[in-house]
Order: sequence, then structure tokens, then C-alpha cells
Amino acid sequence: MVKKLKKMFKIGLPLLTIILVLSTTMVRAEYNVSVGQANGYVVSTSNWTIAIGDNSGGGTGFNLDGNNYTEGSSLNIEVTSASTTTVGYNLTVDGDE
Repeated sequence: MVKKLKKMFKIGLPLLTIILVLSTTMVRAEYNVSVGQANGYVVSTSNWTIAIGDNSGGGTGFNLDGNNYTEGSSLNIEVTSASTTTVGYNLTVDGDE
């Protein structure tokens, strides 16, 4: 009985691990984004911290494309192009492009 259990674990555990790993990588999603679509967002609250070894830092605001937008900023994003792998957009912040 014990040998049967050991054999089941030797086969079952790796098989279960493979199934779990593959099931997370084979997920597919559809995003309904179309050219000309515009969405508005307001940064209500945002803060972040990072630590790598002894080095650490943090800040507030929303970082997009290397620009930091403070809390209360209004963002408007208009889709200019869309494909299966990329989305092009224009970003307007508080009335400035």
C-alpha cells in the first residue's frame, strides 16, 4: 500500500505541477478596444515603494511612459491604432497633450 502511494506521488505530483503551470500560460483574453475610443481617468490616490536588497525608495503619483502624474490629475486616453499585440494612443492630461 505504501509503495502504491509513493508511486502515485512520483507520477501524480509532477503531472499536477505541469498541468498547473500550463493552465496559467494558456489563458486567452479579448479586449474590446477600437480606434477612436476615448476613456477618461482621474488619479484618485497612488503611492508606491520598492526595495532591492538594501536599496529602497518610494513616491506618490501614477507613472505612465516615464511621466509621473500627481493625485487629482485627469487623464484622457484616445485609441489611435489597435492590433493583436499593440495599441497606439494619444494621452491628454488636464487639457494639455
